Amino acid sequence: MSTFKTPGVYVKEQDAFSSSVVAVPTAVPAFIGYVERCEEVMRPTRIGSMPEYLEQFGRGNKTTFTLKQDGDDFSVDIDPESQYRLYDSMRIFYANGGGPCYIVPVGTFGEPIESDKLLAGLETLVREQEPTMVLCPDALALEQNDCYSIYQAMLTHCGARMRSRICIVDVYNGHTEKIGSESVINTFREQIGANHLAFGCVYYPFVNTTIVTASELNYTNVNLASRKTLIKMLTAEASARFASDDEGENENLKKANDIIGKITEENLDASVEELNKLAAGFSKGSSKSLAKIKEGLSGQAKTLLSGGDSGASSNPKLAALLDEINKLESNDNWKSVNNTITAVSGLYKEIIKAMRMKANVMAPSSAMAGVMSLVDSQEGVHKAPANVSLNSVVSPTVLITAEDQENLNAPLNGKAVNAIRSFVGKGTLVWGARTLDANSLDWRYINVRRTMIMIEQSIKNSIEAYVFESNTSRTWIKVKTSIDNFLTSVWKQGALAGASPSAAFDVSVGLGQTMTPEDILEGVMRVSVKVAITRPAEFIEISFEQKMQES
Repeated sequence: MSTFKTPGVYVKEQDAFSSSVVAVPTAVPAFIGYVERCEEVMRPTRIGSMPEYLEQFGRGNKTTFTLKQDGDDFSVDIDPESQYRLYDSMRIFYANGGGPCYIVPVGTFGEPIESDKLLAGLETLVREQEPTMVLCPDALALEQNDCYSIYQAMLTHCGARMRSRICIVDVYNGHTEKIGSESVINTFREQIGANHLAFGCVYYPFVNTTIVTASELNYTNVNLASRKTLIKMLTAEASARFASDDEGENENLKKANDIIGKITEENLDASVEELNKLAAGFSKGSSKSLAKIKEGLSGQAKTLLSGGDSGASSNPKLAALLDEINKLESNDNWKSVNNTITAVSGLYKEIIKAMRMKANVMAPSSAMAGVMSLVDSQEGVHKAPANVSLNSVVSPTVLITAEDQENLNAPLNGKAVNAIRSFVGKGTLVWGARTLDANSLDWRYINVRRTMIMIEQSIKNSIEAYVFESNTSRTWIKVKTSIDNFLTSVWKQGALAGASPSAAFDVSVGLGQTMTPEDILEGVMRVSVKVAITRPAEFIEISFEQKMQES
């Protein structure tokens, strides 16, 4: 009570309404991985767009490929040590509706991908309250056992330590077919563990995307050890293609091919000079395209020698040539060579296409983080992130039928794997909405788990304002009123099931309801909140029967 000593009129304002509960953000993923550059590793950084990512963390690493020739055919494979997945994961995340997120850089390109660093990056997220999803794209670069150890740590982080977020994981080697008892799906279920499964979800298979464009790949993405094969293949194609040229130019072409085939360390300078003379001679004639391809092949011949000689660094002549090649590729002169070869060589375009297809095979977790962000912003966290098409995706790498999905969706052990399927006339759709704990009637569905997290965290943050308030009926009424108002708004949005608020939720607090006299003496205020969260219509059954004619 105030003590008045001076006569007069005093004004005192009192709050008429209790404090409100504000819904927490629901779609803020945290990505753990390697970047091109960063100010400080192991520091979670919040970004809001792809340009902001590029500004702070740079672009992706230059992926290199091994090229192998098998008769008239060829194959390309990504060099694992050159593949860092975080950059492309961010691109497909934003392509599918992503918004604000956190980046946890654990290292930069050139460093080996190590599980200890990824686990250390996960640990930094304990101090961050905003993220609601956790992803680790670079875990797929580890050995299988190490990858699943990271996933188990993510489940423990989400389900035991934080309980305010979920993790989205991937099936190791998820681009391959699920066949027999040794399938990648069975291996996933065996190694993911059995703890905190309600806080995780997984999608299968990987998807063929369009994230990596053709302009991002060229002959410099072929590793040095394979450039000899590339030169050999392009030279053979050129010989066959221009064999019908006039006699003079055909003779020069034979000379050029002969020179390329006989280049050695000793005659390097003389051979390059001869090739340049031949190219100059072509440019004066009618076959200018032939001149261009010979210029390109002469440059490739240099690269061949520099890449194929294991002692290049100790040989002054070859070391100098390496420097020239690096300068050539760094000042964009390689573009003219690449454009020339692309214009005249169908084989080269097929090689680049094969490289692009390999680079565009991506795990679906980051795309799903974008889908969840999009669905949350458009309809709400209570909407299941399923029956939604994936942007920048051409097709799943494995075609799944309804029969195939039976074991994925409802296995005996309950570890459901959500399918990504291709439908005629509809495209590639997300066709599953289950957590890894699909045998639980409480936490079978992703949207139920995420909606409950949103309700729990929103109420928790609001009720913290009443800590150390008087544990009396006045405080209890304020708490109950604020929660009632919040849940009513959630019910109006369609997140709670029921014809009325009283049917959708119930809030209880007070002596004789949730507390005993001993609780009050010990300073404990207990609040009971029951909610009926909407569940998706995963199975729709329509019954048909014939009706007897009545007229």
